[in-house]
Amino acid sequence: MQYSYLDECLYKATLVLIISQGKLKNRIVVAYVNHLAILEPSWFPVHLQEQFADIKNKLTSNRSKTAKETIHFWKQSQINSIASGIFDLFCNLSYFLHSGGKK
Repeated sequence: MQYSYLDECLYKATLVLIISQGKLKNRIVVAYVNHLAILEPSWFPVHLQEQFADIKNKLTSNRSKTAKETIHFWKQSQINSIASGIFDLFCNLSYFLHSGGKK
């Protein structure tokens, strides 16, 4: 897997969170459905796989509901946590890529 593809997907997801209009809940849903749902933890550098898996598991924790339905019932602290997690993951992956693949 090309890390540049991951970087692009995370970049787009982060932009949705930062510059899009509307409630943060809705922006997380858009970021997940359009950019993050297609990614797999194994595609990430080893040291970031657990971080991404944690985000993806939180977004899909209730298997009987869609990500949108799951997020709808979250408390604000959970919403802030997942948004921060997506942003942190993007920053960590970008740093990894632009530092020549070093942690």
